[in-house]
Amino acid sequence: MSGPPNDTEHHPGTPVSNGFRAVAVQVQHLSQEELSRRWRLSPRTLAKWRWQRRGPPFVKLGGRVVYRYRDILGYEETHQHLAPVLPSGVRRGGGR
Repeated sequence: MSGPPNDTEHHPGTPVSNGFRAVAVQVQHLSQEELSRRWRLSPRTLAKWRWQRRGPPFVKLGGRVVYRYRDILGYEETHQHLAPVLPSGVRRGGGR
């Protein structure tokens, strides 16, 4: 997934009861299920991480857990690991 989801909470230009027109708001969060699919983890793993105070920050609204997209990106950035660079002539894996 390269950017935030494209869901909108309200269609732009749709009249609302107070006389103002709604503005499209891009959803900036993922549900537990969406994040588990993104990272190919079980939703239970994310729940366990929350209990252990691990993983990205989350928001709980009315019993529903969501993860802000910017927190997910930040967590991924801070947990990025790069393979070490080996001197030339050194082979990985010890194969023959």
